[in-house]
Amino acid sequence: MYEKLFRNLLFRSDIATRIVYATDSSLFRCMPAGVIFPRCEEDILESVRIAGVNGINVLARGAGTSLAGQALTSGIIIDLSRFNEIVINPDKKTACVKPCAVIDEIDRFSSPFSLCVGPSPASSNRATIGGLLSNNGTGARSIVYGMASDILLSARVLLSTGEIRTFSRNDLDLSNPFDLSVAEVLNSVRNSSRWPATWRSASGLNFKAVDKYNSLLQLFCGAEGSLGIILDAEIALAEKKDKTSIAIFTFDDLISAMKMVEPLLETKPLAIELMDKKLIELAKNSSNFTPAFIDKIPTALLAVEFEGEKTKDYIAMGAEKILLDSKSQLDLWRTRKEGLGILMSSRSKRKPVPFIEDCSVPVRALPEYVQRLDEIIKRNGTESAYYAHASAGCLHIRPMLNLRDEADRKRMKNIMAETVELLIDLRGSLTGEHGDGRSKSPYIERLFGKEITESFKKVKRIFDPNGTFSAAGEAGMRIDLPSKSFKTFLRWPGEFFEEVERCNGEAACKKLDGLMCPSYQASKDERLSTRGRANLLRSWLAGENVEDELKETLSKCLACRGCSFECPSQVDMARLKAEFLNHRGAGIRDIFFSNFDTLSKIGNAFGIPFQGIVKSVIGIHEKIKLTAPVQKRFSDIVPLKYSEDCDAVLFVDTHIEFYEPKIGVALMKIAKILGIKISPLRSGCCGRPAFSRGMLEKAKKQAEGINLPGTQPIIVVEPSCFSMMKEDAPMLSKKCEEISKRVISVESFLMRYSDRIVKKRLKNRISILFHSHCHQKALKEEAGKELLKIAGDVEELACGCCGMAGTFGYEKENYNLSLAIAEKTFLPSIRNWSGDYVAISGRSCREMAQRTGKVIKHPIEILLEMMREE
Repeated sequence: MYEKLFRNLLFRSDIATRIVYATDSSLFRCMPAGVIFPRCEEDILESVRIAGVNGINVLARGAGTSLAGQALTSGIIIDLSRFNEIVINPDKKTACVKPCAVIDEIDRFSSPFSLCVGPSPASSNRATIGGLLSNNGTGARSIVYGMASDILLSARVLLSTGEIRTFSRNDLDLSNPFDLSVAEVLNSVRNSSRWPATWRSASGLNFKAVDKYNSLLQLFCGAEGSLGIILDAEIALAEKKDKTSIAIFTFDDLISAMKMVEPLLETKPLAIELMDKKLIELAKNSSNFTPAFIDKIPTALLAVEFEGEKTKDYIAMGAEKILLDSKSQLDLWRTRKEGLGILMSSRSKRKPVPFIEDCSVPVRALPEYVQRLDEIIKRNGTESAYYAHASAGCLHIRPMLNLRDEADRKRMKNIMAETVELLIDLRGSLTGEHGDGRSKSPYIERLFGKEITESFKKVKRIFDPNGTFSAAGEAGMRIDLPSKSFKTFLRWPGEFFEEVERCNGEAACKKLDGLMCPSYQASKDERLSTRGRANLLRSWLAGENVEDELKETLSKCLACRGCSFECPSQVDMARLKAEFLNHRGAGIRDIFFSNFDTLSKIGNAFGIPFQGIVKSVIGIHEKIKLTAPVQKRFSDIVPLKYSEDCDAVLFVDTHIEFYEPKIGVALMKIAKILGIKISPLRSGCCGRPAFSRGMLEKAKKQAEGINLPGTQPIIVVEPSCFSMMKEDAPMLSKKCEEISKRVISVESFLMRYSDRIVKKRLKNRISILFHSHCHQKALKEEAGKELLKIAGDVEELACGCCGMAGTFGYEKENYNLSLAIAEKTFLPSIRNWSGDYVAISGRSCREMAQRTGKVIKHPIEILLEMMREE
């Protein structure tokens, strides 16, 4: 039916697409009937026209970062992600934006003019302006910048009737029957006593802002897409606050922290953010965060951001420390912004659940609110995490519950019901920024009363008489999907399904920069995000027939391990992929590449004959030329011999032995200059190719076969081999743990002798463009950059993956995606580099970089050139 109706549009209703769009960042799951991907504005209009004529519900969707389920429907989703244009007017201090312009991208465009989006949420690196406006969202600095409705100047909106109308501030026209009918409804409830007393409210329809700005425009802020689709908008930009400081206050209990908020507000800060003990502990225990802004973990912490000379005032008020440097401030903000993901990284059965997530109360009521809410939560047999916007009375509160436990589900309902009564008593709001959605809409009438709720419905009918933009279908909970168990190969700390469910849907993988997720960044295809893959894995575990679709989307995963580092919940898709592929079974290409070491030996002896036939059979792209091993191996140049008095053992990997012996030779020369004894030894393949291909039995055999004598450090040059031996091999076998403890990257090893290197360095300094391998970034291996700084001035390439990812870029079906990833930042940056050297640590990265025609060197080669022999 739908395929026929939407045949002239880009419409998908395949099972994989529907599964991927069945969740957002909330608890809920609701399968859409299909997804439309409009290519132009006319496609959006046509989608709504067809839907209206045929009584179909449609929902416009951006990044799907909503925490209350408002991005879900059983109808048709219109994915607006292509509509992301941004035009800055620095003179007016405004931006004209399409609905899916990412907030951080607006900031990037406006930054040269010292402007930014004021009410920016924690999810600003992937959240869209359309979502921010539709939810009437905001962020940490709301006491300065207000809410989304306070920056919306005008918007061109598509109504369900097909009319496109531009709404602007001060344009309310009571001679217009449409405007008059809405105004009459608003007048009928204007003086009701049931309105929340807090200004930080995103619940219901935004009636109060109509009076404030004399326009119906602000009704779209908080309507969650139920009144119309914003096609483009003009927003006011704020002046950037570049020179700020943060005062840290610590407390032995939450109530004392809440009592301190009002006195702190009198100092006119930019923000006051709460972090509790649970959040800070999890952050400190995470390998992805380094909350060095605090030493001893308190029960509660208030971070007060301010500008100007207020340091003495805050110290007098009891501040424990003042953060002045940008690094420690960024550290704090990253920990606070990723609070949700950090909390979800907990491995306990009970997880912090968002359902009273962002209820808001007047600031004066915060101490009473927290005390009474804590009593409610404890009375229901659990505890909670508290964090976020104390300055605005909008705390993020997540009770710890196991939603697989029926008793905990009852607790959730009880806590929600009791919290609503508490909010009524304190004249608070159901939501201060995240919206009502499916989570809180059932409680709107209880909070606002019947009269106001009926007025909301009347306005909804005026804007959308046929209910085209209404949320459709009942939503279940994402966790309701059953999970089949199967025997895993890797040594997971718990059940495999628990590792998959670490993905809570917050969509940090949909940001447009950084390491995670390169396949999504290049394609903008939700199926190729970490969240999309996790959704398909979850459905596969539930027994849904999606194995082929799952294999397809995992085949586009570069196994860069960016998610293991940048995902706040530490989802490790590379390992999940390896486990699935092991279950699925190997193909001829997997067998071919997993025997990389053996094939290299054969190639060294006989070359690579019949390249065309080999590439055709294996499925290698025709433009790829398979590199033949060199004739003179590393072991032909340097004797492989162990000495008991050596300082370290060099793991002579396949790359050094057969393809780039010059790098190993350079290391041995450096060692000689520095007076370091290194014993180079061969011990076969580390198992990385087999592991990445899901051939885990073979990978285990290879990893366990690494038998290097002594107790000295084992130097590993190739980053993918290093990450395999350091991190992944112990997942295969306990036997591999001992080798793992000895492994050290070549850069980290040489940094131990940095004082000697400085003495041997030539006086002239050089300029170096440096790119580190994805696996080095994922393991926080930063020694390469520090090592090169000894030789010269280093500029680190500002990108994530190079796109090659071992043999990913060889594969004919992935060749174009590989190039798209490379052309995003990696290759253009190298082409435009006019300095002395380009240093790249990973072999596959160097192979991709060589397409620029530039000379690409390993950091060790450059270091050798900068040293003088005596």
